[in-house]
Amino acid sequence: MGRSGTDPTAYEWSCEKHRRWEYWVTLLLAPVAAAVVLGYFK
Repeated sequence: MGRSGTDPTAYEWSCEKHRRWEYWVTLLLAPVAAAVVLGYFK
C-alpha cells in the first residue's frame, strides 16, 4: 500500500472504507458474541 501525500482524497477514501469494514464486522460479530456469552452463562 503506497501512501502518497500528493493525493489526500485517496487516503481519506481508504480510511472511510476501512471504517465501514470495521463497522460491518462489529455489527455481524456483536450478536454472535452475545449469543456465546449468554449460552456460556446459562
